[in-house]
Amino acid sequence: MKQINENTLLKVKVILLTLVSVFVIFYTYNTYKEGKLIGSSVNNTVTVTGKGETEAKPDMATISFTIRESAKDAKSAEKVVSEKSAKVLEQLKNLIDEKDIKTNSYTSYPKYSYPTNSAARIEGYETTQSIDVKVTDINKVSDVIQSITSSDINEVNGPNYVVDNNDDYQNIARGEAISDAKNKAEILAKQLGVELVRIVSFSESSYSPTPYYGIMNMKAETAMDASAPTLPVGENAITSNVTITYEIK
Repeated sequence: MKQINENTLLKVKVILLTLVSVFVIFYTYNTYKEGKLIGSSVNNTVTVTGKGETEAKPDMATISFTIRESAKDAKSAEKVVSEKSAKVLEQLKNLIDEKDIKTNSYTSYPKYSYPTNSAARIEGYETTQSIDVKVTDINKVSDVIQSITSSDINEVNGPNYVVDNNDDYQNIARGEAISDAKNKAEILAKQLGVELVRIVSFSESSYSPTPYYGIMNMKAETAMDASAPTLPVGENAITSNVTITYEIK
């Protein structure tokens, strides 16, 4: 019986020792792993910045325009806006998909005058409808603008030339920015006589400027006879700026 108890006790000790060993190994591994992760706390660091840039030719444009009419009563103003809207939309559908045309806002409100020593009074009503247009065929931008202005509409914003999907270009710019930052870090480490251990933090800001042609204000009689404007597309510079902090030793 005594021999059995000793054997049992030995087995228990072996099991406990195994469990403790496994725990120590697991804890040590996790501590090491945490020490290698970006963002873990360190004392000695250097921070560098990098910049990357690439060019992308826009493949899409956005244009917005506003129909604005005033009248003695709201119904009359709304009627004129509705007629102009129907006319221009019918023309635009011959150039672009209907799904790429949407109303951004529609407002109708009274216009007041403020006579001296008298209460404010309504002088009339103004109705406005703002419409956004997406042109996926760059070659049609000038024709779209001509179509709008020839419909007796003289408030046009754009075109804003953009890259429809610039993720690939952004990745290229980011890669160049990271390489720039790494190169600076290696030079700095050599000058300081230290060694780069790991990255402890990373941040990025990007910028993709959009060519913008502002507001075109054209009198109706001029717009009717005007030819399609020439609007060069050019290229967009897509930029990435990164900041990298390294642990050093």
